[in-house]
Amino acid sequence: MKILAYTNPNCQGELITVYEALRRRQSDPDNWERRIYYDISRSRPMVAVKRVDGKKDSSSFSFQGEAGGGHGRGSKGVAHELAQDFLCRQTEFKFSLFRQSFIATVQNAEEEVHIVDPYNPKRSAYVDVMLSLAQSCPLRVKFGKCIAIEITDTHANTKKKEKLFKDLGIAALEIKIPTDWHIPNQSSVTTMELERLKRRIAGFWNSEVYAQYIHACARLK
Repeated sequence: MKILAYTNPNCQGELITVYEALRRRQSDPDNWERRIYYDISRSRPMVAVKRVDGKKDSSSFSFQGEAGGGHGRGSKGVAHELAQDFLCRQTEFKFSLFRQSFIATVQNAEEEVHIVDPYNPKRSAYVDVMLSLAQSCPLRVKFGKCIAIEITDTHANTKKKEKLFKDLGIAALEIKIPTDWHIPNQSSVTTMELERLKRRIAGFWNSEVYAQYIHACARLK
């Protein structure tokens, strides 16, 4: 599920949360009732959907024609979505691990990749960002063709998910982003505040980030 979207295609217009979209729909239905929004990574059309699971508001933008966008039962937050999106746009990923510095040359990156245990389809998970390494990238020797990146702030990875990475032989790293980036889902947040947060996220990813080891295809130490 997504809680951020642009009001126009190709990252144009306002960047708003689903809660702001729902507030506008409530106060000005003539202009906002049938509004189409666009996801921040690939400009896919979405609609704002009001949801309540028990006492918890789990409203989100959902891809047109789909009930929930296929991304689980809730978003991990505004900062998390923006951090995913920025990483997916990079051609290099600089990180330190076990006091070593690495630069991954990225051929392709995709957010919310669904991985499934072929022997037990009930064991599955969504990867925050899957980096496909370029053919020329020397890290393919240690990490394989891809590196799964798990971004954490207020949500920790589960042991089940980490075990799935190992069982499927998927190299995986965890990157912790600053907790003060977190914006409570239903908070009223301005476009200016979102743009300021995007600049902080850019500064974070453009420097060498500290990674925590989950799994690799070869010995790294």
